[in-house]
Amino acid sequence: MFDIATGEAAKSGCAPSEAIGIARHIKESCPHLSLQGIMTIGSIVRSRAKGEENQDFLLLNETAKTVERELGIELELSIGMSNDFEEAIKLGARNVRSVVSQRVCLFVIILHSAACGHGIYLTKVSQRVGG
Repeated sequence: MFDIATGEAAKSGCAPSEAIGIARHIKESCPHLSLQGIMTIGSIVRSRAKGEENQDFLLLNETAKTVERELGIELELSIGMSNDFEEAIKLGARNVRSVVSQRVCLFVIILHSAACGHGIYLTKVSQRVGG
């Protein structure tokens, strides 16, 4: 995965407009790498805004769709953190980064994943959860 900067100045990552070039380079010039997806943390303020979807998450989702169409590949999305994982999952996340204990995070994500019908990956415990 590589990081996309979706709006917050304090966060690192490439510009969304650079994603196709980076993905193409990995696919065509890095035979020992397997591009799994793209990621962003996004703004927690945007995640907590009432009645609005997080624009950072939507931008990552659109960037992934553009890369997928252009290169004929499928990408996973790693969006958000433990404080906004519910919205992240609704907007396509299959990886969620967590700062809580693995046991609590695993339990919460399994419950939410089952309720939403999503299968997600927990990168911290390297284990696939859900369907």
